Amino acid sequence: MSGSVVSPELRTRIRGLALPIALALGRIGLTPNALTLIGFGIAVGAGLAASQQAWLLAGVLVIVGGVFDLFDGALARATNKVSRLGAFLDSVLDRAGESALYLGIAVACEAASF
Repeated sequence: MSGSVVSPELRTRIRGLALPIALALGRIGLTPNALTLIGFGIAVGAGLAASQQAWLLAGVLVIVGGVFDLFDGALARATNKVSRLGAFLDSVLDRAGESALYLGIAVACEAASF
């Protein structure tokens, strides 16, 4: 048992769907680390939207960002650019993006309490 709620079969299917999109992003010149940075930007945008109580936009950005997060790893694996630094950058920016979202939610809740 892997501890994941996603079965290996489903994980393989999702990676198969993400691969062509990741490769297309790579063909236009984006690197896996660039995709990580773009994903972080999407998360920050979601946090900003949440801070302004634009809940629908924030929710859409969270979903888009979650899907977009599949592409950096897929591109790294497909182009043999997997690195420990890239994995670390992805992990750190994923957590920083989540923090930005939570901060935006907290700001919106504080503003709504007045």
